Amino acid sequence: MKQKLCPQRHLRKPLKSFIIGLLLSVTFISQVQAQSDLVPSDLLNAWNSNTVNNTTYAHCEQWKITYPTSEEDKTLCGEDNNEFFYVNSSNDGIVFYAPVRSDNGTTPNSNNIRSELREREIDGDSDKYWTTEGRHVIYVKQAITHLPINVNELVATQIHGNKSEGIDDALVVRLEDKHLFLSFNGGVLRSDVTITNNYQLGTLHEVIFEVLDDKHYVYYSEDGNLKAAYQNGTASSYLVKDDGDAVLMDIEYDDAYFKVGNYTQSNPSKEGDDTDDPDNYGEVVVYDMYVDHADEAIVTPITCSLTAPSGLTVNNVLKTEATLSWNFNTTVDHYNVRYREVGSSVWVTESSITAGSVTLTGLNEDTNYEWQIRAKCADDTGSDYSDAQGPDFKTTSAETICNASAPTELTVTNVSVTEATLSWNLDNTVDYYNVRYREVGSSTWVIESSITSGNITLTGLNEDTNYEWQITAKCADDTGSDYSDAQGPDFKTTSAETNCNASAPTELTVTNVSKTEATLSWSFDTTVDHYNVRYKEVGSSTWITKSSIRVESVILTDLNEATDYEWQIRAKCADETGSNYLDGSGPNFKTTSDLSSEACSDTPTGLYVSNLTSDSVTLNWDYNSSVDHYNVRYKKTGDSDWRYVESINAGSVTLTDVNTSSTYEWQIRAKCEDGSGSDYNDGQGPDFLPPSSDEISVTPSCSDTPTGLYVSNLTSDSVTLNWDYYSSVDHYNVRYKKTGDSDWRYVESINTGSVTLTDVNTSSTYEWQIRAKCEDGSGSDYNDGQGPDFLPTSSNKSIQSSIIAYTSSSKTNLIVKIDDTTNTPEQSIKIFSIYGRLVYEKSNIESSNGEVLYDINIEDGIYIIMLFNKNGEIIESKKVMKN
Repeated sequence: MKQKLCPQRHLRKPLKSFIIGLLLSVTFISQVQAQSDLVPSDLLNAWNSNTVNNTTYAHCEQWKITYPTSEEDKTLCGEDNNEFFYVNSSNDGIVFYAPVRSDNGTTPNSNNIRSELREREIDGDSDKYWTTEGRHVIYVKQAITHLPINVNELVATQIHGNKSEGIDDALVVRLEDKHLFLSFNGGVLRSDVTITNNYQLGTLHEVIFEVLDDKHYVYYSEDGNLKAAYQNGTASSYLVKDDGDAVLMDIEYDDAYFKVGNYTQSNPSKEGDDTDDPDNYGEVVVYDMYVDHADEAIVTPITCSLTAPSGLTVNNVLKTEATLSWNFNTTVDHYNVRYREVGSSVWVTESSITAGSVTLTGLNEDTNYEWQIRAKCADDTGSDYSDAQGPDFKTTSAETICNASAPTELTVTNVSVTEATLSWNLDNTVDYYNVRYREVGSSTWVIESSITSGNITLTGLNEDTNYEWQITAKCADDTGSDYSDAQGPDFKTTSAETNCNASAPTELTVTNVSKTEATLSWSFDTTVDHYNVRYKEVGSSTWITKSSIRVESVILTDLNEATDYEWQIRAKCADETGSNYLDGSGPNFKTTSDLSSEACSDTPTGLYVSNLTSDSVTLNWDYNSSVDHYNVRYKKTGDSDWRYVESINAGSVTLTDVNTSSTYEWQIRAKCEDGSGSDYNDGQGPDFLPPSSDEISVTPSCSDTPTGLYVSNLTSDSVTLNWDYYSSVDHYNVRYKKTGDSDWRYVESINTGSVTLTDVNTSSTYEWQIRAKCEDGSGSDYNDGQGPDFLPTSSNKSIQSSIIAYTSSSKTNLIVKIDDTTNTPEQSIKIFSIYGRLVYEKSNIESSNGEVLYDINIEDGIYIIMLFNKNGEIIESKKVMKN
């Protein structure tokens, strides 16, 4: 039947849309062929039929359907299953399916798509309209099974009214993410009423809309008993109430009719790039339904047989208040609570409570109370007070016990020429603090009294002077600790004539690394006015800066978990002279990850590439078992069209259609079973360049020998050793020694791609080796990871040359520029591939006007450029990419 929906429209579509439609049609044909011979009208007729004047009409005559193509069908009886309206595989439900596609169509006055039934007269001759007088009932047993990717909203069972009178969607069941609620013309007729805030997709539920002489009632159940209870008059416990009122709306209107199925609250313009995604659709499955209209109202009897409330608790007890709570029963008309002081014969009563709690006020402080509760029907029948005795409680006292012991965590910060800030651990039970201070050696104390905070700034101090200080904690009655119990650390004010020689900070370390935080530390110099720290994710071009730091460390917060970071620090005088960021590069660090706490929608972490060959590569990430599947997209750098690999249920995927012609970029997203998930743009993997066929394939397992070894930041007493970091490695060990020595020095448990040595000197050339270690202790050997030798520069040596490298504008050559302001003679340059192969060499470099420029024809790839002096010593090295 539905294969006849607008065939000419498909012929007019572009080729791309035609192919997409063809693939989806093939998918649906396979799906329908898996069903039995049952069609939707078979189930409709089995659920209900209508008899008028001794004539029985099939239930399928009472409905027509609108599809997400905007096509409308009034003849459902005997029609075949189609893509948007078909019997499920278990033969007990009708699936209403609305995919978000480029060819969607909508009905007049609507922007959203639907696969939805609309009520007609029982003989099917015309659309049904009714007024709110009399009795009108619709019962539906259904499950909402899928929501669109971006706009997670869907409307199921509905009552429509006279649109010209502003009624329109008079009453609907609506799901937004997990919030299932009743909406009354979008809040125009009245405010929303929540059914549940935690609806799980696929949850089977029953709902009844009942209109009795303008009064609107709704019944809801997930236990499967609503239909039988309603038909035998015992469904009152399933009524949805608002503040105890079962009448949710009392309004008169006409031109009313029922609708059932799936009105998806989205469309291609809302879904954007996710339009035509096979996982982007709304879906509802209906398992039973009927409609009943009567001219006279038949009020459903509400049986009230109330037992004593349970779950009695007391919380939020203060000096004059306390909150009493109990398990709320929607069939209860109201509750009465009475309370009194223990031992008193006089009860105080709170009446007509329609919620599950009440807050008592005006209580006496430091007093014991008892309380009782009863549940009542509208006719005032119900339980007795004696049936439900709540737990006794005692109000608090206005007198706060003060146990003012000596303050702890005494520190001094912000020391200047005439000021200093003293701080301590604040105790809220302490009434006030007293601080006294004096110059060291003096017998006279200066006292600051009645301090109610956790710090005080001293002013008017003498410059370049040592001070000592003490602190006491006091209660209101002046009891508490003594000065001698809490001696703060001495401090010295600065001198107005202090010479600031702010050189690059040393002893740079990273500690206390967690998922979102890390502490950066350095050797503190009291002559430095302040420090600035900047940090960024490795590979990012955007630095984040922490300025005006006057201590020896800083805590970074709001970091991304399982992410590599790099950082730099500079020291500054008050006049902003001092060191540069590049002079103080701290060790890289990686935040931790806790996969067990990750949600299925979290951005994948631990992204890296492996098994790189000339025509294939493996993309890897940390697998999260809560994720339903992963989608990956990749392309050549500069291309506009992505290639996609979807529905991946592992922590890696191997691509076999790459080549050496360009660098590639890739992105990944995680998807939940309900279609929600992360975005591609949040999961950016590292770029990769397939090597030429004559290059050695890289398989960076945790036990492979590290690659890309080079040195940088070479000074008279320090050097940075670098290598290609892989997250599959548990840690790296480095050993180094002077050439000719027999004893190695070791740096172990390195979790980054570099380490800075600060105990080298100019007396000899050094050699170094590196190995990678797995978590189980296996790994590579030191002898396999031989780094290039280096010679620290002498302290009086001229400033080194500077290497600058970039790809030419034509993207064909690598431009290498060497700035040499000293015109150092007999320099040489060598360029190695990432695999250690020498690809270019030039000796006896001579600069002109302090600059040497090379235009080198070289394949795309990652290279290490090394500059040597006439003795073969490394002056400078740099890692670059040509693409």
